[in-house]
Amino acid sequence: MKKILSQKGVGLIEVLIAGLVFAVGITAVVQLQGTFFKSSSAANARSIAMSIAEEKIEDLRGFQVTDSSVVDIFDFTSITANGGGRCTEQLINGVCTMALPSGSVARDNITFNRSWSVTNYYYNGGTLTTIPNEDIVQKQVTVTVDWTDINNTPQTATLSTVINKYSSASATGLLANNIGGSGEKPLVFYTPSTDTHVTPISVGTDTKRETLVPSSETVDGYSRTNFIAYTYSGLASGNQLVREEEFQTVACDCLFNGVSGNDLNPSDDNDTSDDATYTVAHLQWNIATDTYIDVVGDLVAEKVKGCAKGGGGNCAAHPDNLCDTCCKDHHDSSSSIFKFDPFRSNNDFTLGDHNHYNGTNPVTTGQYLESCRFKRVNGYWRVFQDWNLVKYSVLPLSDLIDSTTKATYTAYVQAVIDAHLDESKVSGETLNSSPVKPATINHASFGNYINLSVGDKPEMTARAVYLDYIDSAHLTEIKNKKLAGQDYLLHLPFYELEVAPVSNWLSAEPTKVEVGPYNGPGSGNDLIAGQLAALLSDVNAISITAAIKKSNSGIAALSSAIDYNATMNPDNLAYSDNLSICTGGSCSPNTECTLPWGGTITNRSSIEAYQSATVVFGSNCVSETRSCSDGTLSGSFLNLSCSVLPEIINTCTTTVSGKANNNSDIIILSVNGSPRSCPVATNKSYVCTPVTTDLSATLSVTSSGSVNNTITLLPICGAKIVNF
Repeated sequence: MKKILSQKGVGLIEVLIAGLVFAVGITAVVQLQGTFFKSSSAANARSIAMSIAEEKIEDLRGFQVTDSSVVDIFDFTSITANGGGRCTEQLINGVCTMALPSGSVARDNITFNRSWSVTNYYYNGGTLTTIPNEDIVQKQVTVTVDWTDINNTPQTATLSTVINKYSSASATGLLANNIGGSGEKPLVFYTPSTDTHVTPISVGTDTKRETLVPSSETVDGYSRTNFIAYTYSGLASGNQLVREEEFQTVACDCLFNGVSGNDLNPSDDNDTSDDATYTVAHLQWNIATDTYIDVVGDLVAEKVKGCAKGGGGNCAAHPDNLCDTCCKDHHDSSSSIFKFDPFRSNNDFTLGDHNHYNGTNPVTTGQYLESCRFKRVNGYWRVFQDWNLVKYSVLPLSDLIDSTTKATYTAYVQAVIDAHLDESKVSGETLNSSPVKPATINHASFGNYINLSVGDKPEMTARAVYLDYIDSAHLTEIKNKKLAGQDYLLHLPFYELEVAPVSNWLSAEPTKVEVGPYNGPGSGNDLIAGQLAALLSDVNAISITAAIKKSNSGIAALSSAIDYNATMNPDNLAYSDNLSICTGGSCSPNTECTLPWGGTITNRSSIEAYQSATVVFGSNCVSETRSCSDGTLSGSFLNLSCSVLPEIINTCTTTVSGKANNNSDIIILSVNGSPRSCPVATNKSYVCTPVTTDLSATLSVTSSGSVNNTITLLPICGAKIVNF
C-alpha cells in the first residue's frame, strides 16, 4: 500500500507578510532616491550659482571692450555696487548696455538673483586703507547669488576677489609693480625679439626697452601704423616683463561738426545728446607706483568737435571707428591743461583749440586733415598726446648686426635722451648742445663711406627716437632718481624704432645708386624702403638722404603736415639724415655746401628752401629746391621753413556779473547759443567766467527761478553788469 504525501501551499498570512516587507523596502528606496535627487539638485544649483558669480568676477576683472570707438563707461573707476562690466554692444555715442547686469539670471529652470558689493581701497603712506584718498588703487568685490531651492528654502552663494587698478589685463599697466591684495606680483616673462631691425636700449642696470618693427595697413587711402614697445628686466633670470605699450597712428579726413553738448552721463538712455567729448589721454607721475601711468582724458562738453568725412562730403556713417574718435576728440579744451599737441607754440591755438589745416591754410569750417596717435589704455584705444621726434638717424642695417657698432648706436640714443633731461628739454624744445653722432656710425663722413660693388643691394635702416611730453613733477622725479644713482631712464617714456618704411628716401644720383621703395613688375629689381641698388660705378660719393616729419604725420607717412604755422615745432618741419655711397672702389670726399640758415648739406644732395619765412593768411608759401654741387649751392631762397599767418579776426573779452533776485536762482550766460553756468553766491551776487569771442558773437544772460528773464548784451565787449 502506497503512502500518499500531502502538499501544502503558501498561506495568505505569509503572502501578506512578504508584501508588507517588500512595500516597506520599496518605500525606503524611493525615499532614499528622492533624497539623492534633492542633494544632486542642490549641488547642481550651487554649482551654477558659483559659476554665475565667477562669470561676473571675470567680467569686472577685465573691464575692457573690443570696440575702439566707445568711451569706457564701465572701466575700473566705474566698478561700484551693482555697477561696471563689459557692454553687450559698443556704440559711437557712448550708450552701453551691461552684458552681465545685476538682477535675475535663469539657468536650468532655476531663477537666480545676482548682485555685488564693492569696497574701495586707497594707497596712503605705504599701506592700503579704506579711508578715502585721491587715488583708488584696488577694489574688493563680493558677488552674491541668491535662489530658492526645491524645498522653497532661500539659498545663497558668495564669491570675493580683489581687483587692482593696474591690472595685468591692461596693455599699458605696470606688470611688476602692482599693489595686490596679498602683496604678490604676477610674473610675466618676455622673449626679446631676434629681428635685426629691433634695437633694445638699456634703461637700467638690468632693464631694457625695445620697440617691435611697426606694421602698416592702408585705410581710406592713408597709411596706418601699429607697433608695441616692451620694457623688461631681470635679464639674467628670464626677462620679466615690466611694461607693455601698444600704439596706433592714424590719418583721417575730418569735418568740423559744431560744439559738443553737455551729456556727461552717457549711460542714461533717456539723454539723447550723447556727444560729449574727451580731452587728451596722457602720462602722469603716480606716487603709489613710483613711476608714470596712463591717465584717461576728462569727459567734457562745449568744445569744438569733428567727425570723419563720410559719403558726399558730409558726416554720414563712417565705417572706421578710430577715425570717428580721432576727428571727434582731437580738439583741445581751454579748460584742460593737457593738450593733444603740447609741443606746439601758443601762436598756433585759437580760442583754446589748436589750429587745423587744409593744406597750408588754417581752417575753422569744412574739411581738414587730421592725424592721431592712439594708445591702448585699460584695454581701450585712446587718443593720446602727439608724437615728438627728437633724433633721426640713417644707418646701413649691417651696423645693427655688428655688435660693436650696435652698442655705439644704443649709447648714442641714451646720450640724446640724457641731454634732454640735463637741459630740461622735455616739452618739444631743441637741445642747446646735441650729442655728436659717433664717427663709426656717421657714414656721411669721408673715410667712413659705404663701399659697394655694382650689383650690390644692401638695406639701410632709418631710426627714430620719440620722447613723450612730461610735466615738471615727472621731470623732477626722474632727475632725483638720476641724482640718487637709480634706474631713471626706466621712468622716462621714450621709444626707438625702425621708420624706414614711412620715411622719404632720395638718391642724389638715382641712375647710379637707386634707393627704394621701387616696384618694377616683372623686372626682379624690386627694392624695399631704404634698400639700395648700385647700378653704375662713380669716382664721386653719392649722397642718400632720408627724411620724416616730426609728429604724427611722419609715422602716418603723410605727404602733407597737420600743423604748418607754429613758431615752435611746426609739423611740416622734417628731420633728415644722410650717408654717402662709393661705387668706384675709392671716392673723393664730398664738398659740402653751407646753408644760409646755418648748417651744411653734403655734395649732390638737395634741400627745400622758402622765399619767405611767413606769408599772410590766404597766401601760399613759395619754395624751391637748392642743390649742392661741389661746394656751390644752387638757388636763392633763404628760409628753411615758411608759415601762413593766422587769419586776423577782431575779438574781445566780455565779463558778466550782477545780482540775482534770489540766492537759489540759476544764472546762465549763453555764448552763440552755448550755455555757461554763472555761480550765484549767498549774497545773490554772481560772476560769469570771462569769454573771448569775435565781435559778431551773440551773448545773452538768462535768470531762472524767482525771475525768469533773458537779457541780450549789446555791445558785447568789456565788463557788463546785469541785475535781475
